[in-house]
Amino acid sequence: MRHIVWLILGVILFSTSARAIGYHPSLSGMQSSGMGSLYSGLSISPEAVWLNPAALSAMDSRYSLSMGLNFSQSFTKFQNSAPSIYQANSDNSVFLPYHIYFSASLNERISIGFAFNNPFASQIKWQEENWIGRFLVKESEYLVTVYQPTIAYAITDNLHIGAGLIIAKAGMRFKKAIPYRDSNREGSVEITDNALQYGVNAGIFLQPIEKVKIGLSFRSRLQFQFNNSNAQFNVPGSLQPFFPESVTAASNASTPALLDLTGSYQLAENTILNAGIAFVFKRTTGDNNFLFTENNTYLTNINTLHTERNGVILRLGTEYGFTDFLFFRAGMYYQSATADNDFFFPANPDLNRLAFTAGGSFLPAPGLSIGLSVVYSAGLEKSATYMPANFAGNYKSSSFIPGIGLSYAL
Repeated sequence: MRHIVWLILGVILFSTSARAIGYHPSLSGMQSSGMGSLYSGLSISPEAVWLNPAALSAMDSRYSLSMGLNFSQSFTKFQNSAPSIYQANSDNSVFLPYHIYFSASLNERISIGFAFNNPFASQIKWQEENWIGRFLVKESEYLVTVYQPTIAYAITDNLHIGAGLIIAKAGMRFKKAIPYRDSNREGSVEITDNALQYGVNAGIFLQPIEKVKIGLSFRSRLQFQFNNSNAQFNVPGSLQPFFPESVTAASNASTPALLDLTGSYQLAENTILNAGIAFVFKRTTGDNNFLFTENNTYLTNINTLHTERNGVILRLGTEYGFTDFLFFRAGMYYQSATADNDFFFPANPDLNRLAFTAGGSFLPAPGLSIGLSVVYSAGLEKSATYMPANFAGNYKSSSFIPGIGLSYAL
């Protein structure tokens, strides 16, 4: 236990210099998404493989398989600082995160599982070709795919522990304008790469009394090093000799660490109430650069300054069973922003978010469940500045995330 405490303190205190990849608490499964993204205090589906590995050994089924797909659409609006009346909108960015979870009980004490999902993403594309922030960013996309083998052990009937090895692959794409143009076009650069990283997902699951369940889970930070990124330049013909066809760049990005505490109370035979708090350890400071292997008068590194702080997610959720084969879920959560208002980079407009969720499940046959969920999330408007470029304005955003899933248990 002492080693776990030191590990958590190390994550809180240690600062890195890395571009932060957004965390989406609503993309981990239909059951959790429908009730405010709460799960670590439950043991009712193989979503536990990712949300709290310890709950695997508390599940009733011997074998479980769950898969699902979300349709995530986001929109961001920028209003330049007064007296300007300039406005810009992002494209309605769409991506399709998916998840596949499997669990198996080997005996009364040991269970194993596997997770395959997209829990981290950051994506934006500013609509206007000549939007005023184009020399900072035009398009940015980071997507992390996770593969996680997991094992859980029941110390007693009421106390369970579990852990998984996170194997994560990150893909990135970053595009910005560069201040060189002729009569036909303005210069730009697009950088792409992939990187691999490893982490840990661990949890504790406790049922102190019959109607109460408590889950505590921890996922480590993932620090990706993009050391061989491909940089493609589009510049006026007169400058092409200064921009080689093959240029590589180096940069880094990270996902936050997460400590999640959830409690579940069986209010009635067909009603469950859930509440939880999650601490998002995202603290970063310093430079975050794209460093090119070649430099000259025109071809220079892309330098950005940023600071981020730790955040918190507060969640409430409920599940109500109309019958043994029809269930309804609802919830809400508040996620605090982590970006510093003085170093607010428009590649990932990080705002305080208030979300409302709903969902349900239908069991057409024994062991088979069809799940639906929907999440509406509003990024609350705020004024922020990126001081190195004196780029300031108001940001607000929204996202709509419906999902559908299928699970089967034996």
